[in-house]
Amino acid sequence: MTIFHNSGNRQENFKNHWEISPKKIQNFGSFSHASKHAIYSNRGKEHSRYYVCWQKALDRKDIRTLTKNKIPQKKNWPNLYEKLTAEELLKKYGEWGTRTGKRVGNKWYVRVDLDLVELPFSVKNTLDKGFNLLISRQKVIFIKTKKGYHVILLLDELPSNGVIYHTDKFGVKRKVGDILSAGRQAQELGIPHKEPMGKGKWVWQAKNIETIAEIFKKYFFSFECQKKTEINLTKLQQEIQQKEISNVNVGEVEKSSKSLKETSQNLNQNPYKFLKLENIKITSKQATKRANHYRVNYLDKYQNSGFFFMDSYFRDKKEVVQPNLVGNFLLVRGYKCQFFYGFG
Repeated sequence: MTIFHNSGNRQENFKNHWEISPKKIQNFGSFSHASKHAIYSNRGKEHSRYYVCWQKALDRKDIRTLTKNKIPQKKNWPNLYEKLTAEELLKKYGEWGTRTGKRVGNKWYVRVDLDLVELPFSVKNTLDKGFNLLISRQKVIFIKTKKGYHVILLLDELPSNGVIYHTDKFGVKRKVGDILSAGRQAQELGIPHKEPMGKGKWVWQAKNIETIAEIFKKYFFSFECQKKTEINLTKLQQEIQQKEISNVNVGEVEKSSKSLKETSQNLNQNPYKFLKLENIKITSKQATKRANHYRVNYLDKYQNSGFFFMDSYFRDKKEVVQPNLVGNFLLVRGYKCQFFYGFG
């Protein structure tokens, strides 16, 4: 197999590179043939190896996705396979992306996306110097973008999506980037303003995002990943029982006591979880086929989408829960869906 169009020492050097460290490519599938497109052209020995490693790991139908102006163009794109290869997408549409939060070998593919261009000059200068010092010490190749930097991570544990902040000496906290995991995507090589830079490993491998965060913290970056707060089950059981008792007539007390016992037993037997979602924004509300039953779609503060159902028990709240409402919501999770329980 010929990797480069030119022959000679470059092919031999490339062969020797893999013979020295074969473990790095055990889990990444098979090579595809070299392309004539710019994304696979020779840009020096180090970055030529980078392109091949990158192609081998990420140019897969379950990872690549069709984008336009950085926006995925297919409905339910996180779960669809993209049949066109990276080269075909670039030739036809001029850009493409990769879905983060996917398996690559026995690791999880995650990205650090830093956007520094709109920061005040002094802050940007400090973070640019800090990032370049960090990368040079870790010896990892990164991607230079129009607005900042991308770093590819392969982690043993899949993290939640998150936000990267910087706090200056005056205590001003600014968002400077994102942690791209499940349900997110990143623009890829081959489009303008994206070039590999630096020397070293093509990917940063670690156990979890906390390990990466501890290193970035030394260079003025702080990571905050999404967390869902679980509520004490016994307290919610008591609240459910109190609500049901308040709606029961005096003559039905005996019947209700039996039903409450059964409800309590079911709650103990079934693995229901109660979640508190903070600062979510309601994007839409749709009536279902059942009377006084609604599906409510939302976005959280990390721009992850989700939905829950409002049943007839909470029909008095249906006028309150409207699109563009932002607040804290308490949900109960069943086997398949989440249901509205109250405001947090």
